[in-house]
Amino acid sequence: MNIHNVFLVSESVLKKKSLITDPVLEIYIRPAIECAQKIGLRSVIGDCLLEKLQVLVSTVDEQEGKRLIDLPQYAQYKNLLIEHITDYLAYSTMSYIVMNAREKFRNAGIVNTYDNTYTQPQFDEITYTKRYYDDLASSYASRLRKHLETYINLFPEYKCMCDCGNNGKAKSVFNCGIVL
Repeated sequence: MNIHNVFLVSESVLKKKSLITDPVLEIYIRPAIECAQKIGLRSVIGDCLLEKLQVLVSTVDEQEGKRLIDLPQYAQYKNLLIEHITDYLAYSTMSYIVMNAREKFRNAGIVNTYDNTYTQPQFDEITYTKRYYDDLASSYASRLRKHLETYINLFPEYKCMCDCGNNGKAKSVFNCGIVL
């Protein structure tokens, strides 16, 4: 199994934690989850920690018959996933879905989606909604970073996020020692 295709949040969890309802099709949800995780989450926690979480979620311990994330020695990763990453991914995914559900690519090019029983908001209202969910995701990203920095010793993979020798604690290039 390619761990890069492992999602840290499921469609059912998103529907429980967010305003995404059952009629929203998987063809809109899965690409949004992928963008939220591969672009957004990766920039928050780094490649090493993201890959560690994907391995823990996707690998089953043969002796215990459980996923690695469910074993006691990985409790801090499970807590990180449940308490911080899931919230971030829920709102980041909603931000991506807003645009994906509105526009479709067809032979005629990009077309708007219309239905007989719904009215669709104007584009500026859609961008406002996207910005709203981006702001919520950003807030959860800040909480996630703060948690990782507070408990950096529990998550050694987070330390490899920065190659500048600052053990991942650099918050900007000004603190990192890299000068452009």
